[in-house]
Amino acid sequence: MKAAGKPKPQSSRHQPGRPGTVAPKRRHAPWQTVLVVAGCLAGLALLLARTPRLKHRPAPRVSAPALAELATTQTLAASTTAPLSTGATATQQTPATTAAPAATTEALPDPARLNDPVALVNLGNELVGRGLISNAIAYYQRALQLTPDDEEIYFNLGYVHGRLGRFDEAIGYYTKCLELVPEYAEAHHNLGNMFLAKKQFDRAIEHYSASLRLQPENPATLNDLGRCLALQNKPQEAIRYFADAARLDTNLFEARFNLANAFLATGRYTEAINTFQDLLRDYPGFVAARLGLEKARRLQATQGKPR
Repeated sequence: MKAAGKPKPQSSRHQPGRPGTVAPKRRHAPWQTVLVVAGCLAGLALLLARTPRLKHRPAPRVSAPALAELATTQTLAASTTAPLSTGATATQQTPATTAAPAATTEALPDPARLNDPVALVNLGNELVGRGLISNAIAYYQRALQLTPDDEEIYFNLGYVHGRLGRFDEAIGYYTKCLELVPEYAEAHHNLGNMFLAKKQFDRAIEHYSASLRLQPENPATLNDLGRCLALQNKPQEAIRYFADAARLDTNLFEARFNLANAFLATGRYTEAINTFQDLLRDYPGFVAARLGLEKARRLQATQGKPR
């Protein structure tokens, strides 16, 4: 189920079809199960609070002070996704944007009076950038009336509906996008995020896996697939995806944090300790990682020989 950004802009010449999320393939003592499930629910809540991953956005990094504000219960965090908080993805570019007028909808023309789909999409993107997500829909819908077979407009409509928590509508738009362009890796990833938000794990894995077949080294997608598996109480299976994501992008702190927690959930305390320590060297203010490190040390001390 990573994030600052906008939907893909349009030019007079469409570009082929952003990180994350991405995609994301994903049994133990009772206390371990409780730990994983609780952590995953926290991660799912974070996913819902954020946005589905969108292509063609840069991958901003979160500073240590910002990390310190993360909830101390956060485990198996979502890779930050989409325009407003996205984790690193393989090939991201900053979209071209129009000059930003005043932050009011009054500065923009009535979409019904416009007949240029390119202008309509870019105006919709601008509204998304201002945080006026619901206002962007009318511009995308009008653009779709003019160019009904444009996969990017379906993609952007899927994005904004996902941002608004309208997961069924988002699924419909992403599905239509994929009908037009079946090998659209970012659409598969975002569709996986929508199914993950609805806890339809098998469908989420299906689309994360499809995205990975097209972009096998997308760290955000690998991380989200790991989260999906962990949410199904399969931390052992999730480890390989978290590890691959962390290897491909050492700045994707979510993957490193998730990997440490997966080690912890499977009783691999020494590896959990080492991973938490590495993470804290880079992000010393990451409270959740520090608490995880303390828990790993405590469990290692009380449950015998390190593993």
